[in-house]
Amino acid sequence: MLGKSLLSGTAWAFSGRVFLSVSALLLNVLLARLLSPAELGKYLLLFAFVSCATVFCQLGMAQAVVRFVSAALSERKLGRARSSVTSIFLSVTTVCVVVAILIYVKGGVFVRGLFDFDIGRGMAAAVAMWVSVSALQGLIAETFRGFNEISYATLFGGVISGALSIVALFLILVSRGVLSLYGVLIIIAGSMVVSGAIGAMALGKKVSTLENSGRVGLGEVLHLALPIFATNLFVFFLNYADLWILGMFLGTEDVAVYGVACRLAVIISLPLSIVNAVVPPVIVEMYTHRNYSALETLLRNVATVAAVPSLVVTAVFILFGPIVLRVTFGDYYVAGATVLAVLSVGQMANVWTGSCGYVLMMTGGQNALMWITVVCGACYVAVAFVVARNYGVFGLSACRAAVFALQNLLALLLVRKSLGIWTHARFRLPTFHL
Repeated sequence: MLGKSLLSGTAWAFSGRVFLSVSALLLNVLLARLLSPAELGKYLLLFAFVSCATVFCQLGMAQAVVRFVSAALSERKLGRARSSVTSIFLSVTTVCVVVAILIYVKGGVFVRGLFDFDIGRGMAAAVAMWVSVSALQGLIAETFRGFNEISYATLFGGVISGALSIVALFLILVSRGVLSLYGVLIIIAGSMVVSGAIGAMALGKKVSTLENSGRVGLGEVLHLALPIFATNLFVFFLNYADLWILGMFLGTEDVAVYGVACRLAVIISLPLSIVNAVVPPVIVEMYTHRNYSALETLLRNVATVAAVPSLVVTAVFILFGPIVLRVTFGDYYVAGATVLAVLSVGQMANVWTGSCGYVLMMTGGQNALMWITVVCGACYVAVAFVVARNYGVFGLSACRAAVFALQNLLALLLVRKSLGIWTHARFRLPTFHL
């Protein structure tokens, strides 16, 4: 039964993650054709801002809901599953309203002070809406993941909204229409509103069928969620602080070149992201029943399967980076080839270590993971300011790759110490017994 569930979930996760990666790439390609490099750089900086605000809105509860719902279903306590979903959604929605108001009132001042370009009230409102629906859409998707409904988690985790955005931008491009940065924000946020509304109705129908017994208080939720929130916040700094730092010291054109290289490098971790979309409920179930040996076998096997295609893509990016950048984004962005090669090595290190971070989050190691991420993130930000000022985009990419690899290695060693298992890829292809 577990094997069939894993295969079905993997199929959905594979399709969804491939679509999300391709759509994210297509989105940036379309934007590179519709916007100037300076405008694309502004968009990437705003995207980083939205990602940070989304982390604040969710407060770590998007991952916590997976843990609560999966554990409740495994123990057949359906009332706790319903109570946890209700408590978490009320909390996140409240925070979203507060953050949206702050962005609308003070967002323009913050962006102008940090990146030295202006956004009006209309664009600030669009950013506020983007943040709110992004946080709620992510929470809806992760709640479905907790119910082990990987198909719904995939669809409402960005597939529907991504498809709508791509279609709208493509139609504007082929019709030779004119699109401003404000128009881009409206299209992306509007697509998320449509997806989130459909997902909320589907999730509400599912939760309403659960028995209304048991209680999960806000204190219990925050005890698990806040360490995850701190981890997510510093993961953000590891993933996006480089764009912010470049925006402070260099022009938005340099941000655009660096940003498109980052977007391509993320493709390397696609196989692992597929795995991580499926394994969290499985990790919780095996951990609950203390089946550590089978858990290690599963995690190392899927890490190995993920590492093979990632290694191929890494080699392509290192050897043929200028060609890839020219074909996808245009001649202006070929300057990011060296950055792409360096970032590819860091992404490959992430894939090789497997799902160690998710193992810690789903097995009570969220505090330790938080401290690993906090220390690595703080060191990265401190060093990145110096590196960006003196060595530009190349130095910053090397710093990012090194810290990213270190963080994942420490998480891998911590899983080994706490649970006695490894999660990294093997040097031989695995054999699955489902």
